Amino acid sequence: GAAYLPIDPDYPEERLQYLMKDSGTKLLLTQEHLIEKIPFTDTMGISVIALDDERIAKAEKTNVTVRNKPSDLAYVIYTSGSTGKPKGVLVEHKSLMNLCHWYVNFHEIRASDRITNYLKYSFDASITEIFPCLITGAELHVLRGDIRLDMGKLNEYMNENGITVATLPYKVGEQFMQQDNHSLRMLISGGEQLNMQTDTEY
Repeated sequence: GAAYLPIDPDYPEERLQYLMKDSGTKLLLTQEHLIEKIPFTDTMGISVIALDDERIAKAEKTNVTVRNKPSDLAYVIYTSGSTGKPKGVLVEHKSLMNLCHWYVNFHEIRASDRITNYLKYSFDASITEIFPCLITGAELHVLRGDIRLDMGKLNEYMNENGITVATLPYKVGEQFMQQDNHSLRMLISGGEQLNMQTDTEY
């Protein structure tokens, strides 16, 4: 029944602290190597769980009781904010599901698709990469940082893994369209209009 807040571990400590305090975070899921970036959690009363802690794999496995209602919060996402401080936007389950179902129907997402998560999960647009994929049973590929800005490696990964749907920022999309891609059936781009024309069909 909890709502989640995606936080980029590369944020400065001051911003991390602000987001957790402002959102009223009670529990932080992280990894062992990132714990040193959040020394303030003890004084804020935030419990920390390292997901790569070996004790988790050995713990008892039981299904969580489903108790969400459509009006419950699904997640909180922070925008830049007009005052200079990030502003949290509260998104309910019904809004998230409405977006997901529209996205699946409009883009004809299928269980056979293989979809990339290129955008950072702390960026609101990543929601359209992740959740429509998961609710249709498609395969989600979370891209490593070392291939995100290398168009040759990115294209090689897509071809080798049979990626069928990808979302790229427009500047990256313009560069990627010069690659010889054979796997994609759809390339989605946003932010600005693509300024490059190509004979390649997706």
